[in-house]
Amino acid sequence: MSAPWVPLVIACLHCGPPADFDIPPGPAVDTIVTWAKQAHVQVLFDWEIVSSYRSQAVKGRLQPIEALRRMLRPTYLTFDYVNDDTFAVFELVHFCHPELGAQAPLPPCVMPTPIVILEEP
Repeated sequence: MSAPWVPLVIACLHCGPPADFDIPPGPAVDTIVTWAKQAHVQVLFDWEIVSSYRSQAVKGRLQPIEALRRMLRPTYLTFDYVNDDTFAVFELVHFCHPELGAQAPLPPCVMPTPIVILEEP
């Protein structure tokens, strides 16, 4: 008889402690700056690209990356870590297809996503 499967937990080095967020929906250039202030982190982004987006509201006690994910969910914006207290927000189309530019429709793009690996002990 085999042992039950045990999930492996991957520590999030860039999650940061939970913070209280109260960010209304609005222009992404404003909401991203508000998020950075409330998360106590720095954020880098291309003002010209991000200014064409609006993000949704985020309210509650959340880890900073979860708040940013929720805020950017309705957009083609995503983010990556620069270091422990700095994030970079960028347009997904530039990450997948930089040759298309900001005004191109979003083509199919396969992004690496975190996965949970189950191993049998």
